[in-house]
Amino acid sequence: MSEKLEKLARNNQDKFDQIEPVDSDKIWMGINQYLDHHPRQNIINIWFVVAAAIIVLLAMSTIYLSIRVEQQGALNSEEFLSQIYPEFSDEFKDLNQQVSARKAAISFDTIHSEEFPDLFREMKILDTNYHSAIDDLKNIGKEDAILRVLIRYHQRQIDLLERLSNEIEKKKMYHEKNNLHILY
Repeated sequence: MSEKLEKLARNNQDKFDQIEPVDSDKIWMGINQYLDHHPRQNIINIWFVVAAAIIVLLAMSTIYLSIRVEQQGALNSEEFLSQIYPEFSDEFKDLNQQVSARKAAISFDTIHSEEFPDLFREMKILDTNYHSAIDDLKNIGKEDAILRVLIRYHQRQIDLLERLSNEIEKKKMYHEKNNLHILY
C-alpha cells in the first residue's frame, strides 16, 4: 500500500509543488465563522444549565422536606402522647412546661456542648431513648412500660437540666472568685 502512495506522489509531484500553503489565520477564521453560524452548541449548553438547575432544585426540596418531616415529628410527639394516653395529657403538658422553663432559665440554646460534655452526652442518650420509646409506642401501641419510660424521660431531663444549672452556677462563682470574665 505504501508503494502505491509513493508512486502516486512521484507521478503528481508537479501538482503538489503548485499548491500554495494556507495561512493558519484563515483556517481559524473559517472555524469561527462556522461556529457563529451554527448556534446548536449554545442550545446544548442551555439545556445543561437547565438540567443542573432542576437537579439543584430537586435536591434542595428533598432536604427541605426531610427537615420539615423531622420537625413535625418532634412537634407532634406531645399530641401523639395525649392521644394514646389522654388520662396523662395534663401530666405530659406539665412536664414539658417544666423542661421548657428550665431551659429558658439557663439559656440552654446558648450553651456550648463542649463546656459540659458529660451532661450533654447524657442528654443525647436520653433523647435517643425517648425517640425509641415513641417509635415503640407507635409500633406496639399502648403499654404501661412505655408510659413509665416516657414519664421517667421527662423527670430525668428535668434532673439533668438542674445539674446543668448547678454546674453553670459553679462556673460563674469560680470565675467571679478569680476575677475572670465569662458570658452566661
